[in-house]
Amino acid sequence: MLKGQPKERFLSEAEVARLGGTRAAMQAKHRLSANSSNAVRLLLPTGCRKSEITSLRREWVDLSGAV
Repeated sequence: MLKGQPKERFLSEAEVARLGGTRAAMQAKHRLSANSSNAVRLLLPTGCRKSEITSLRREWVDLSGAV
């Protein structure tokens, strides 16, 4: 692992909007699969690791409880 101070950075509202627009455009042009697009949408608000999202199982999700 790299040594040094851990860095924490959050995307600005403009960056989130640009990412959302790019994600939607790429999906519309069939350059990004629906599954990948949905993974990106889940990563932003949850703070999960990529592997946590890509290995997620439907039975682990409680949509009514939003968890």
